[in-house]
Amino acid sequence: MKKIVLVLLMVILANLVIATVQNSSWDGSVYQVKMYLKDNLKDPKSVEYIEWSDVIKEGKYYIVRCKYRARNSFGGYTIENKLFYIDAYTEEVVYYVDY
Repeated sequence: MKKIVLVLLMVILANLVIATVQNSSWDGSVYQVKMYLKDNLKDPKSVEYIEWSDVIKEGKYYIVRCKYRARNSFGGYTIENKLFYIDAYTEEVVYYVDY
């Protein structure tokens, strides 16, 4: 029993170390982008995620598209569709562009 638990624990830890920039199996979201938006939106509690693309690795970046709806400075809601570039080494969003 201890060996089974140890093997399962090793598999879980290996998955965390190998591919931490990935789509969530639950809702398709990407943790790094969600944290970036939480830190940078005017009203982070208002964000509603509409759609996520698959994460792709291109050069030294992971790239993911996120379509979301959030409240702007005037209190109205806007829909944004952006490509987020995540550094492969630091695993932080380094920039984004409109899609």
